[in-house]
Amino acid sequence: MRDRGREASSTKIRAEPVTPLVRRFASSALLACGLLFVFFGLSAALGFNASGFAASLAVIAALVYSGAVWFAPRLPSTGPLLTMPVLFDGEGRIAAGPCLGQSLALQFPGSLRSEVDRCRSAALAGTPARFSGDLHGRAVAFECLPVRRADGSIVYGVLVAAEPIGAGDAASVL
Repeated sequence: MRDRGREASSTKIRAEPVTPLVRRFASSALLACGLLFVFFGLSAALGFNASGFAASLAVIAALVYSGAVWFAPRLPSTGPLLTMPVLFDGEGRIAAGPCLGQSLALQFPGSLRSEVDRCRSAALAGTPARFSGDLHGRAVAFECLPVRRADGSIVYGVLVAAEPIGAGDAASVL
């Protein structure tokens, strides 16, 4: 039998989330007030003349720039965030490293995902496979190799990036 008093006291009270429009307005208002305080404070301390005005603007610019550097969201990388070699499991998930648990194919641009899946499937079937692709503006050859247990069964696969290849060699790798 349940204790009704205990059940009622365990319910969570949830506040309504703050809308993005309110957050943007509040942050803009705080930024404007901060800029005004810095400008008038430095201008008053240095005198209301051209040099005080220039010093205030320089400090404001430095503060805004440093705030943008520290608090701006990081841009996503265009290339894979992988460190080679990459160990992957039978489901195509990365089995070790900083991208643990993520899909191997999703670490590459959309144009290479079918090649990555083909190469991964071949390696897990026991056949080494190769493909080439453009990585940061350079043609690079990749190899997928099976990883076997002592009894010969395939447990994992390994993706290895070979040295960059010339433009003429890229077609021969496929």
